[in-house]
Amino acid sequence: MRMKRFVAPLAGLAALLGMGVVAAVLASPASGETGTLFGASVRRMPDENFAQGLANRDAEYGRLNVVRVFFPGDPGDWSSSRLNVDRPVHVSFKADADDINTGALDDLYRAWFASAPTDHQIWWTYYHEPEDNIANGEFTAAAYRQAWQRIWSISQEPGVAKDNVASALVLMDWTVDPRSGRDWRDYYPGPEYVDVMAWDIYNFGERDDDPRNDETMAEHQQRRPTLEITRSIGKPYAIAELGYNDPATRPQFLRETAIWARDNDVLYVTYFDSTGSLGDHRLLDAPSQQAWREVVTGALFDEDTGEPPASEPAGESGTPAVTTTATTGVVEWRNQIDPAGGTWYAACASWSTASSGWFEEAPAAERLRVSGAPAELVCTRSGLPSGMELAVRVKLYDADGNLRHKSEPVRVTVP
Repeated sequence: MRMKRFVAPLAGLAALLGMGVVAAVLASPASGETGTLFGASVRRMPDENFAQGLANRDAEYGRLNVVRVFFPGDPGDWSSSRLNVDRPVHVSFKADADDINTGALDDLYRAWFASAPTDHQIWWTYYHEPEDNIANGEFTAAAYRQAWQRIWSISQEPGVAKDNVASALVLMDWTVDPRSGRDWRDYYPGPEYVDVMAWDIYNFGERDDDPRNDETMAEHQQRRPTLEITRSIGKPYAIAELGYNDPATRPQFLRETAIWARDNDVLYVTYFDSTGSLGDHRLLDAPSQQAWREVVTGALFDEDTGEPPASEPAGESGTPAVTTTATTGVVEWRNQIDPAGGTWYAACASWSTASSGWFEEAPAAERLRVSGAPAELVCTRSGLPSGMELAVRVKLYDADGNLRHKSEPVRVTVP
């Protein structure tokens, strides 16, 4: 990624900006880019079975885009009510890592993957949040990584592998907090074995008596930078559990977090609509239910035009136009940036349009500073296989690291 100064006179720049997008390909949203998938675990009231709970949560929130399902042991049959949900699903299951590594469960997992439906996206997780179990001596981190690799290898066997089935490693965001004393890499089985990095995210300071401690998701990421870590290894980012305890401030938090997730190209967010060791996160109050309904149905984003306030830089009217060119193995995209006398930090983002594809964006330390005069940002991605479809865009951040502008995604097919 590089940037060079744009030397055309300001009048010419203004004319160029008014022309909009000039691209080698048509601008169209990628499948995962039109909107983050928003869903939840299925809260079940005392008189509800799973199917009834899902139907009633759909009634409360609108039809959930994705459902989070947990099994305390072996994964369930695909015809069971918990898996036969007719939409994207993230399912996790558990078993002792040492038992898996003996091969005793190979046939069980092989049959489960082979019988998976093909009409919707499936993300699977072996042992979500394994950190405490490893710390308690139930199995070692090395055994966990080996077990994950074994299950993944089974999922890729001929006659078993399916394009709509992808792996999602789920860790606690507490693990990346310096106070935890942990290293997330201890639980990472390797880049070839993980399609999606998903995180369980809690503790926004909302449980104490001082509202000044309440964090937004952007502020929370400063303490526990799960997004930056995930981007640094080129994996799609997802939130497998999101919990917030204070009903008084929760509606606003949910709306703001949803906008943050969409702006940062989060693959999916599933709210943990349940109680747990960190408190009662259930959306039992009408304002929280209404907020999540606006998120799930997209009504929140229908009202969000994405246009910046007048005080923000006017370059491309807040949605910078991207021009792309593609040659064998290489895609280049350019953007004219007018910082309107201010200072902004520009980043190049690209991602595979496949459902389990990679995402790449320059980390914060490498974002290019654009200050004062208009400039041209030139982004390059090379080493791409012929025929691959990817999407590209440019993002602008303020000095505090908050995303303020992003271009519409442009799809490119590598010639």
